[in-house]
Amino acid sequence: MWKRIGKYKFSISGSIVVLLLVIVLYSLLQETPDDFFQVPANTLVEFNGSHLEERRNGQVIWKIQAEKIQVNPKTQNAYVVHPSVFFRAPDGVEMTTAANACKVERAQKRIILQAPLQVSTNRGDTLQTAENITYRMDTQQLSGGKVVVKRRDGVRLQGDQFTADAALKKIMLRGHAQVSKGV
Repeated sequence: MWKRIGKYKFSISGSIVVLLLVIVLYSLLQETPDDFFQVPANTLVEFNGSHLEERRNGQVIWKIQAEKIQVNPKTQNAYVVHPSVFFRAPDGVEMTTAANACKVERAQKRIILQAPLQVSTNRGDTLQTAENITYRMDTQQLSGGKVVVKRRDGVRLQGDQFTADAALKKIMLRGHAQVSKGV
């Protein structure tokens, strides 16, 4: 029996390699939905021309406006397409951006803004990134991946990861961080 198998070992091993390649290619090329909005549409409650906001001491801390907001009543997560987003820092600095989409996760106390993003403050500072940004509701901090921040004083900050307050005053960069002035 082993002689017969030995006679066809190249054919058998070739077939196994081809089968493994097909399996690997299928798993890689299989269209996987973006985790951002992976939720069954029939479980969502939809609101048209609405907004979400959080207030503290009578002031709006963050506000998301959009033509369509979908809320999962079970998880209290909100899914927003093409939102206009507003954040107010404790010192009154206001930050605005428009995103392709965002997800508000009430239980985790975070808002995830889908990239690409350009954020600007009412003081003239800007933040640009090609990666998602997470806003923590409890700490009022932003965090994300590769970022370029241009401050109104001419300082340019760049890094692979960042954490910042909502006013873009305190920014912590990690990985290939660069700070330059006058660029």
